[in-house]
Amino acid sequence: SWLLFESCKKVLLHLLPQCLSAAYDLLGTHPFSRLDVLIVPLNFSSLGMASPHIIFLSQSILSGESNLCGTRLCHEISHAWFGLAIGARDWTEEWLSEGFATHLEDAIWSAAQKQLSVTEAKEQQDLKTLLRWYRLMDEVQNSEGDLQILRPNKEKTGKVVEFGSSVVKHGLNAEKIFMQVHYLKGYFLLRTFTEKIGEAAYFAFLRKYVQAFHGQLILSQLSPDQLVLLLECLLQKGTFCSKMLECLQKTYHLREQDAEVRHRWCEMIIKHKYVAGYADVDKFLKEDQVTPVEFSSAFILSLVLIGRENIYTGKYKLKQSVVSALLIFHTVHIIRPHTTESPTLVCGLTETRPCKQAKPHSQDAGSM
Repeated sequence: SWLLFESCKKVLLHLLPQCLSAAYDLLGTHPFSRLDVLIVPLNFSSLGMASPHIIFLSQSILSGESNLCGTRLCHEISHAWFGLAIGARDWTEEWLSEGFATHLEDAIWSAAQKQLSVTEAKEQQDLKTLLRWYRLMDEVQNSEGDLQILRPNKEKTGKVVEFGSSVVKHGLNAEKIFMQVHYLKGYFLLRTFTEKIGEAAYFAFLRKYVQAFHGQLILSQLSPDQLVLLLECLLQKGTFCSKMLECLQKTYHLREQDAEVRHRWCEMIIKHKYVAGYADVDKFLKEDQVTPVEFSSAFILSLVLIGRENIYTGKYKLKQSVVSALLIFHTVHIIRPHTTESPTLVCGLTETRPCKQAKPHSQDAGSM
């Protein structure tokens, strides 16, 4: 016990405040009022485990240099936010806890090592990324494909059975216990996001995220409002190929979403001239009770241009009268209040002509 005490004193005690301080800088105040660390025997089932108010660490990480102890400590500290304060509503989505903790352990550990330069910290993270990649490839090549899916319940994720309980797919599969796919795939997904938008923007978003969802159980799929926001953002981007749009529709089941989502999906179809989606636009215009004034000018103008270019063919052909009516409605209700010109339909488009000024109408007192 004396040797264990000396190991803790030498390795762990000086790391704990550094790692906690780095975590606070990245994520904000610790979600729990107290945190204890319990050192468990060498035969403990894992190197570490997190619970509210307590972290379990194996004696195995206390030997050698501080790197293993530091990274493991940062991983378990991360679980205070991802796994405890914010949890997965469906236990098959382990990556929402382990993927975030694995990604955060690198950032927290780099910040905790104050002596590291930016270049040294990046080299350290790149080396760990390479090792994780080899580990992931090994698992992918030597395990069942069904065990490699981050959301194995797919569209049934988060669903409960009649008595209010949920089924954890592969929960009794002994092989699943030793797999790290949910750690590693989640890590690489989040690393990709960070590289795309930059660390500063990513961690600024993460701080807002932990504040917004504190104390909640979450799922990885987007809500309808989030889908609307996603499509609105994509509409501001450049051109997407047909394969990308097909993948977008299949991933988020856009054809089965509510009218707000399908409205944006139709705008995506028209903007990119996605022929395979014209049936969705046709169905939307015929069946959904959406006022034409709700469409953007670009959307309606694109419809007219597509009609003029005869891109609509066969059973997916939109009647020019429908498109023209949409454009007239939109022009009258959106443009006219701000102009003295009136719209006139010409060859499927509009031109403006000066409004005739009404002659002053005199009214004599005798007509009253």
